[in-house]
Amino acid sequence: MLREKLSLLIANYFRFHLKEELKKSEKLLNHITLEGIPFRELTEKMIQDLEMDFSGLENLTDPEFNFFRKWNHRWKKYETGVLDYELSTYKLYNQIYYKKLLDLRDGTEESRKTFGQKIKEHLAKSSFFGKTVTFGLFFRGETLMRETIREILFAQNEIPSEDAYQIIWEQSDFMGKCNYEYFEGILQEAYAKSDALLKNILPDSVAEELKTNGKASPIHVDSATVLFTDFSGFTKIATNMNPQDLIRELDICFSAFDFITAKYNLEKIKTIGDSYLCVGGLFGDSLHAQNSCYAAIEILQFLKNRKLEKEKEGISYWNIRIGIHTGALVAGVIGEKKFAFDIWGDTVNTASRMESSGEPGKINVSEELYLVVKDIFSFSCRGEIEAKGKGKMKMYLLDVIVP
Repeated sequence: MLREKLSLLIANYFRFHLKEELKKSEKLLNHITLEGIPFRELTEKMIQDLEMDFSGLENLTDPEFNFFRKWNHRWKKYETGVLDYELSTYKLYNQIYYKKLLDLRDGTEESRKTFGQKIKEHLAKSSFFGKTVTFGLFFRGETLMRETIREILFAQNEIPSEDAYQIIWEQSDFMGKCNYEYFEGILQEAYAKSDALLKNILPDSVAEELKTNGKASPIHVDSATVLFTDFSGFTKIATNMNPQDLIRELDICFSAFDFITAKYNLEKIKTIGDSYLCVGGLFGDSLHAQNSCYAAIEILQFLKNRKLEKEKEGISYWNIRIGIHTGALVAGVIGEKKFAFDIWGDTVNTASRMESSGEPGKINVSEELYLVVKDIFSFSCRGEIEAKGKGKMKMYLLDVIVP
């Protein structure tokens, strides 16, 4: 009985508020929409529903009865500003408040669940951040209305004011919890996305160190394996491709390379144009040399298969050169605004020379790598080959049979 009396009392004020809403400018009422429904139509329908759900409503006429007035005055200057009103949460609040009234009347588990769902549903439709109406302002308005209701309750004798206000307060507390859960969910989702993005840019251990300490220590390893790839004939073929097709093909290739290198515990460093750079052995993988060879074989197989498919369609496609070298290097994070994880040292330069001094469709490796994995793979010695900036170097081709 108390809930029915309390909800009917407030429904009187709410209907008065909705009728006041219909006095807004035609520009707002007809051009502002919620899910395609004009604001006028939404408000008129809500008045009809209210009158059906709450029998015995009084016809209030005094403006002092509008307990939304403390919010209303903020929007007077936006009466002709459709954009500002469109970005506000105010038009959504009526939807929430109506469900709040129904829960106030029924007080059931189902009505509370429906009320909670409506809160989160409309919060998701609102634009709070950087807008005129902030999350804090939105719920300060709710607090003002709650306290206005308290004044009304203590000014009349029909309803036990303390008991009635306790119901209002418990409902308000529930609303606050729904708000917390919604925004906590947004924060958790944003954190997960930023964490995934950071780990997509940096190795996991480096990302964790950066998050914990705000910086990451340089890494020095005595033995790591660097793998370079570069497409042969790329420039000529790319010149005759439209940008969309070019980017799509590069994405297909490099995504496949990412999958293959991750499979063999190699860390992708970056792509440079049509070149791909990765490294193994930075984080304790003692099999980095042979894993790099396995990865190179699979990359070569993938590209040969892709080239064959394209040529069957009558489309010219590029080839690939792959170079691998093993040695000492340094790795670390550089930059403050845009982090980049990179590797440095003569090992990196030598791996690059292995690639540029190689042959299309072949895997060219240094003598240092050959000596580490010669008992695992078969090689063909190329003898000493001139490498730019390094003089003559002994090189080997990794024997690969690709159907």
